[in-house]
Amino acid sequence: MPYAQIALIFSMFILFETWPVPVAGYFVDRFGIRKLMILGSIGILVGWFLGGTVAKSVSDLYIYYGVIAGTGAGIIYISTVANAVKWFPDRRGLAAGLTAAGFGGGAAITIMPIAATISSMGWAGAMAAWGVAQVIAARVIALAGSKSNLQFIPSVQWRGPAFLNEVWDLSWKKAEKELQYEPTEVSTALESQFMNALRDCLNLVKQKKA
Repeated sequence: MPYAQIALIFSMFILFETWPVPVAGYFVDRFGIRKLMILGSIGILVGWFLGGTVAKSVSDLYIYYGVIAGTGAGIIYISTVANAVKWFPDRRGLAAGLTAAGFGGGAAITIMPIAATISSMGWAGAMAAWGVAQVIAARVIALAGSKSNLQFIPSVQWRGPAFLNEVWDLSWKKAEKELQYEPTEVSTALESQFMNALRDCLNLVKQKKA
């Protein structure tokens, strides 16, 4: 098979792995991570398995591996990222970054095992076998890892602007109510009231966590 045709098959896989991500993200929010991961795993299974057992031409591989398997991989990708940020809401950027790194790193790690499988089973048998292996792994992860910690309460540091707004509101109200300053003088009174408001706000956070 000419290298140009092989490159086009992979290019189609990458294209259909990435373009449906916004659409898949919408359906993740609507139907949940587990259902979308199962749907994506089915796409991977159909694409890889049919590509190894039914495909008779390059055009077939364009459809089975490029379009179907690529779309399934894209659905799996956005589902895993969505799952990661739900598990670690106070470290969303790190969680998404590590998930993306694992997604690419997994492809790199499996190069040698796939090459060994091709040597022993041929490329068609290897595609079918790895399609089955991927759907099993994806479904196990979908069933076991999609429940996030719904009772998670983020730390004070993570509250960010909301926490600072509480401090500001309490400080302003105390300065205006207790000291009876004019609006133009309230900002000066904030300096003396800030620590009290900060203490009150920390107590409020502790009560919410309790």
